[in-house]
Amino acid sequence: MAGEPNDATAEDDCVVMNKLGIYQDSKCNTWLPYICKKTMQSFREWNAECKSPFLDYKFNKELNKCYKFHTQPKSWRDAEKICEAEQAYLAIPNSQQEADHLSKITNDNPKNYEGYYLSGAVHLGYRFDETIEDWVTLKGETLEQAGYSVWNYYQPDGGEKEYCGGMFYNGEFNDISCETQDCYFICERDIDEIGGKTGKN
Repeated sequence: MAGEPNDATAEDDCVVMNKLGIYQDSKCNTWLPYICKKTMQSFREWNAECKSPFLDYKFNKELNKCYKFHTQPKSWRDAEKICEAEQAYLAIPNSQQEADHLSKITNDNPKNYEGYYLSGAVHLGYRFDETIEDWVTLKGETLEQAGYSVWNYYQPDGGEKEYCGGMFYNGEFNDISCETQDCYFICERDIDEIGGKTGKN
């Protein structure tokens, strides 16, 4: 672009592309859309069942979905971002059968993390929507609409601003802090949905 780079703010140390496909300089902390690129040659292995480069996802034929149990506890917000980066979303049980499967995944996986985290629970893909004063999934459905809404005794209890969703190891729901309670978590991928990501922000 004519006159670029011009370092207009004396801090324009990064390169961006405008809508015409022309480079210009910009501040590095400017919030902008971005595009990631990955060459096919970089995919040395491919998870054919889950249509994904992420080999840790395991296909469940009965549910026709893929799941990954993450063994590094994270906050709900961070877990959501990790699942999205893997073209997936925090798992959402749509039936008792799926809740049982998520419980089995949780109980079958090792939990050797050394450090502080909320034991006995995992993050799942639902949260409290204050506009309708109800719990909704990342796909925008209420738990009842999604097909599974079994809470553990005395849950949700709303302790410590617990506005995000989790599951005890027995498959029953509990509310969890979105920011301060690190947990193991499960990502889910609908293999029939192009791109895998279905969550709503």
